[in-house]
Amino acid sequence: AKYPDGGRSSALAMTFTADGLEAIYQYYTDDTGHGSLFRTKRSSPAAPWSAPAPVIGLDSPASDEGPVLSADGQTIYFFSDRETPNPRLYSATADGVGFTAPKRMPNLNPDNDSYPVVTGDELTLYFSSHRSVATPNGNVPERKVYRATRARRDLPFANPVEVTELNANEWKSVPSWVSPDGCEI
Repeated sequence: AKYPDGGRSSALAMTFTADGLEAIYQYYTDDTGHGSLFRTKRSSPAAPWSAPAPVIGLDSPASDEGPVLSADGQTIYFFSDRETPNPRLYSATADGVGFTAPKRMPNLNPDNDSYPVVTGDELTLYFSSHRSVATPNGNVPERKVYRATRARRDLPFANPVEVTELNANEWKSVPSWVSPDGCEI
């Protein structure tokens, strides 16, 4: 897909429908410095991609980033600063043309959550969170991976817990993919 501005930008965090005919990605422009979600489509796996366009229902002046589609392509998860300067997690449902108005995901962290990924059944959510951790030198924010679960898809994710085995190194931990069965991340 070509960038709408002719190549002065970058595309990151691309997510695909299961059939590989649609892609939604985070698009940065040099002019605004914020991410927007764009969609491109094609008629078959061998066909060229359409010109990218903002995702209907998700386009906003805020920075919307890290999109991930559910396995059935009916729900999109992403993070945004549309309500506060710190990013929060959002989800929206496909409506046949684009997506419904995004809703902030409750019951997680009130501060600085990003990069959501979901299992195929959408019952487990992994995400990165920049939370304060007590140290001998005071509270220090650290980016780590957390997991939240729910019993059914119609319920909100709740009770996030740190996934310590994914946070064992000094790298800033950010999940980018989880297998449909949740066994690999």
